[in-house]
Amino acid sequence: MRMSDVISILSFLVALVGMVAAAANTCYLAILSSAARQRGQSGEATATYVRGHRNVGVAFTVAAVAGFLLTLANTEALQIIGLLLAGGAGVAGYLALRGTQREFRGSL
Repeated sequence: MRMSDVISILSFLVALVGMVAAAANTCYLAILSSAARQRGQSGEATATYVRGHRNVGVAFTVAAVAGFLLTLANTEALQIIGLLLAGGAGVAGYLALRGTQREFRGSL
């Protein structure tokens, strides 16, 4: 197995995990938004929180998808850039997800 094959596989796997982590944050915010809408006026604080964080979650997901697409390129440089982009977006999305879960643990 050549080094370029190892880089391809590694960058693909890291980007895939990063994309899933970033998407999980966005999906969790969507679930919170739905629950807040069902509660009506009593869910307004949660809805406000979600509106403030939704754009960041979507940005993380878009960055992770872009990084994932870069890992599909034939050049090692683009694969490494994709690995860093998707991996970083995934870590940021995961940390945002954990922060949101801490904020609303048991309140909905």
